[in-house]
Amino acid sequence: MLFRSHPPVFLSGSGSPSTVELCAKNGYTLVHFSNIDSTERLTHYYEEVARKHGRPIKPGEKQSLVRYINIGKTEEDAVRRQLLADFDVHKNFMSQNHNTPVNSPEDALRGMARTGLWSVGTIDSVRKHLISHWKRVPAEFITLIFHYAAMPTEMVLENLDLFMRHIKPALDEVIHEAHAKAAAAE
Repeated sequence: MLFRSHPPVFLSGSGSPSTVELCAKNGYTLVHFSNIDSTERLTHYYEEVARKHGRPIKPGEKQSLVRYINIGKTEEDAVRRQLLADFDVHKNFMSQNHNTPVNSPEDALRGMARTGLWSVGTIDSVRKHLISHWKRVPAEFITLIFHYAAMPTEMVLENLDLFMRHIKPALDEVIHEAHAKAAAAE
């Protein structure tokens, strides 16, 4: 008998049905580099393919949402921090991938917002924004991206600390509620 055990596999995707199928057939976690509308559609497709291949899963299981977060003391502080951390990367790299041309900081902010991948604001507004996403896709994982070369280490650690203490517990609640609702429907 061939031994087929392996550590958990995470594959990133941004809309390709073949990536979703590969992940669902093999029980890999799909890492969504996409806005919540695409992610929701792809997650339903993942669940459908997984069921067809004898892998029934709970809502959001084997899913990871990619998000860039920046939490400030005020909304304005968060935007300032976002530009400090992400402006150059978005202008020189990501804007081409997302077709969001950048000629000014305002262009960059609009472009980042259009991708649906950024969640920027106070603890309360970032939590509310992410909860709205998790209510649609109660993802088992989140992939947080920080541009370490541009974002000071202290800012990265502060964001992670605030996320873990003030936001992740709320996302865990949404996941628990989605699983309980699905179990009750069975």
